[in-house]
Amino acid sequence: MSLLTAQGLSKYYAGNPVLLDINCVLGRGERIGLIGRNGTGKTTLLRLLAHLEDFDAGKIIKAKGVRLGYLTQGVELPESDTVWHYASSALGKVMQVEAELRQLQKAMGQPDVVGDPELLEKVMTAYTRVSAEFERLGGYDSEVQVRTTLTGLGLPEPVWLQTIASLSGGQRTRVALVRLLLEQPDILFLDEPTNHLDVDAIAWLEANLLEYSGALLVVSHDREFLDKVANKIWELRDHTLTTYNGNYSAYLLQKAERENRQELLMRQQQRERAQLERLVAKFKAGTRATAARNWEKRLARMETIKLPRRQRVMRLSVQTKRRSGNDVLTLQDVSKSYPNKPLFSNFTAEVKLLERIALVGPNGSGKTTLLKILLGELAPDAGRVKWGASIDLGYFSQDMQLPNGTDTVLESLLRDSQLLLAEARDYLARFLFFGDAVFQPVHTLSGGERNRLILAKLLLTGANVLVLDEPTNHLDIPAREALEQALYDYLGTLFIVSHDRYFLRRVATRVWHFTGGSITDYPFGYDEWQAALAQTAKTVAETKAQARKGSQAVKRQPSASSRQQTAQALEELELLIAELETERTELFEQMADPEIYQKGGGEELALRCHVIEQRLEELYIRWEEQATALAELDAPK
Repeated sequence: MSLLTAQGLSKYYAGNPVLLDINCVLGRGERIGLIGRNGTGKTTLLRLLAHLEDFDAGKIIKAKGVRLGYLTQGVELPESDTVWHYASSALGKVMQVEAELRQLQKAMGQPDVVGDPELLEKVMTAYTRVSAEFERLGGYDSEVQVRTTLTGLGLPEPVWLQTIASLSGGQRTRVALVRLLLEQPDILFLDEPTNHLDVDAIAWLEANLLEYSGALLVVSHDREFLDKVANKIWELRDHTLTTYNGNYSAYLLQKAERENRQELLMRQQQRERAQLERLVAKFKAGTRATAARNWEKRLARMETIKLPRRQRVMRLSVQTKRRSGNDVLTLQDVSKSYPNKPLFSNFTAEVKLLERIALVGPNGSGKTTLLKILLGELAPDAGRVKWGASIDLGYFSQDMQLPNGTDTVLESLLRDSQLLLAEARDYLARFLFFGDAVFQPVHTLSGGERNRLILAKLLLTGANVLVLDEPTNHLDIPAREALEQALYDYLGTLFIVSHDRYFLRRVATRVWHFTGGSITDYPFGYDEWQAALAQTAKTVAETKAQARKGSQAVKRQPSASSRQQTAQALEELELLIAELETERTELFEQMADPEIYQKGGGEELALRCHVIEQRLEELYIRWEEQATALAELDAPK
């Protein structure tokens, strides 16, 4: 079913085309990854389809009643709201019914209601009806839903009562994403949703989106995320949109096949054109002039097949000024904690030349803190950090600021290098700063442009040890691939924090896993580390299963027969059910007493009654199961 259709959509900025004649359809159940170079118009297309920006030509047709949800970069949220209130307010209908329920509970205690039996009966009837509606909407499960979503996206309970004003930019984006997922719109537009998520939160989001029943359009440069989530890829290139079926890996295969076929057709056409031109030239003035004129018409009608314009890519080469010693770093019993938050303790490791170490783990587990300890910006609480001989450190931080924001890109590079003007412009071109782009003020750069400039300056230092904290953030896929290749060929030592699993899989040769207040050192790459975790989880599960079997075997010892145990369990359930039914009857009697509402106890009684009703429903099911089991045991064999 089509939820949204765009026909002939075009958009211009200052007379320059951004999108030209875009045609696309969003259907229910489709999960579309929108990819393309930075600056090709991905966010613009998202905003047009979400009705947040006007287009210059074409039309957008939205199915009746379709609700849209949009996650933007740099999201603006109500500063004074708490995280919990903003997230839970997404459940609008549930909150509305809950408010009505509270009003009715309050009304039960009003003197004019209590003193009028007829009015009291009406209020209690309304309360019963609204309570049933609240339960039908899943109101009693809504708190669990909010808790699960907040926790899943890396917002633990201590954050829930904080105001949004106190949150970091990454936390704000996650809160906005939580609210969107709870709202469950018919179409979900997500712009770089994984930028501020750790690996666990990304995995949680992937699982959640796979169960999403609406239509999803997501801009992302996270290739593994696109592999896991997308069932269709839209590629924006040269102002136009091309559709590929399947995930990102399927897109790569289809694109290569399409380009090969296009090149083959182009060569065939060139040969055909050359042959027709020779025939026209040879027979134009001869006896076959009529045929020559037909060939000319055929040439005129022939639509030239062109290959897509080749796109420029970053050309990176990471050079070192000198070779470090073989013993690069020694860590001996290094520990660090903050008040009420231990990060890691007694971590010991030796790092050798050419090792590429990935630091992985949840946000807040201490990865960046350890990097700062290595750089000397923080002191460990205990332990020793010793660098080897001839070490030249280079550092990239996700929060790094460029000094002198009024400088142009070219001035910023020249200020920190010995390059001549022509050399600097040529060097910047390798990082995709062409023409007038080198005169762009630093403070106006996008996230991707800023990171490319920081990398350009870093790679000029000739450092033989690079410490990189989220180096791929805001880089598009071709830029990430160029950086991967450069670091793969690097003849120095790397320490990398990244949540880009594709990137880590290609680059890392060793993993330091931050979890549970400790660091575990795995002397192999990312895939082997994942396999080791899976094997550990499998072993733990098998051990627990064996323990359960052993426990059940003990329970099956002849000290009490299976029938006796089942009969005893049934008897205990009957006693518990009887107690709860008695309590429920007493509560009904108390709720019928007008005086209880004058004292303000009506709300507590109603809530307790609801809890008992839920508990009894569970016990009735268990009683039926036990009674059936007992009947089967008593049945003649």
